[in-house]
Amino acid sequence: MDKLMSNIGPEHVFGAIFIAYVVIKEVFILVKGETKEILKSLNKLVSRFEVLESKIEKIEAIHDIVEDIDTKTNKIDKVYEWVNDWHRDKDFVVTKVKELIEQTEDLWEWHNKEDEDGVKIWYVRSSLQKTLGRLNTVLETENILMEKIIIKVTSLEEELNSIKEDLSKQE
Repeated sequence: MDKLMSNIGPEHVFGAIFIAYVVIKEVFILVKGETKEILKSLNKLVSRFEVLESKIEKIEAIHDIVEDIDTKTNKIDKVYEWVNDWHRDKDFVVTKVKELIEQTEDLWEWHNKEDEDGVKIWYVRSSLQKTLGRLNTVLETENILMEKIIIKVTSLEEELNSIKEDLSKQE
């Protein structure tokens, strides 16, 4: 019975309803006087098919839930495999953790170093910051002056070339 029910889809239900309708219609034609009872029977039949359709929908929903549980179970199995792999490779993990500890200690030692004034070497002193700012300003001014010198030299070079040409024409 379960196998039979698992193979019944909505199309089967509607087909059965159609067949029942045709049969009842034929019976109605044959028995004109008993129409009320036939209609009651038809209504009962339709409601039974609706109940059956509802049960089929519930079975399909349960099937979807079971598939979802299977998918999640497979994911959990993969996590267990991963944990087991890590457990098997615990020596590797211990070695990596020790390396991280050494690197952290090295970083702390470097971070904790001080210069001769007792200032941490990774701090930038405000006096150094001001000096670097002034140096930057001087370099910018120097670049502007160099550009002006280049313009003057180019102009002088052009004048000298012009004089040279004039002298060569006079000769």
